[in-house]
Amino acid sequence: MSSSVWVLCPNGHRVNVEVNPNTPLSTIKQQACDKHGFNPTNYGLRRENHKIFLDLSFPFRLSGLPNKAKLELVEESQKDVLVNIALQLDTGKRLLGKCLNSCTLKDAIHSIAEEILSVSYVMYLQRKIDNIEFTTIKLSDLGIFKGSALLRLHSVELKTGPCSLANTNANATPSQNESV
Repeated sequence: MSSSVWVLCPNGHRVNVEVNPNTPLSTIKQQACDKHGFNPTNYGLRRENHKIFLDLSFPFRLSGLPNKAKLELVEESQKDVLVNIALQLDTGKRLLGKCLNSCTLKDAIHSIAEEILSVSYVMYLQRKIDNIEFTTIKLSDLGIFKGSALLRLHSVELKTGPCSLANTNANATPSQNESV
């Protein structure tokens, strides 16, 4: 079942944006800006006829907005804000640190945990981010504009062990595997 919201742009046009429950509000803003050529960094979202801006880090289902909600795209000055970042390692250990919401994912990881050398991917709000995207994705692109966030770091290592031994036995003929 799909939902949608209406976004009133500064030029007076209305944009219908299709959403699902896990769509971040920052994606709604991005899509509305893309349809009419606005720079998303200069605008914020708020409910129609309300003064308070919406927190763009929330997904649609947690924002309290109803289906067919009417939002306004309003000019807003974006500033760099310190956010609290927690990195959860594969071992369960958590490292805490602060960094600007405009820094890249790679910079955030290395400023908090210098000893981590290789990370295969990061999970944030059920979104998998591969290591080749670390240098291009900023924390604000993930919807982290203020407050705190937990990033789960995963490293995948290829090991030679029982799995590789099982593959070689599976390729053998049945007469070789059976011993009488």
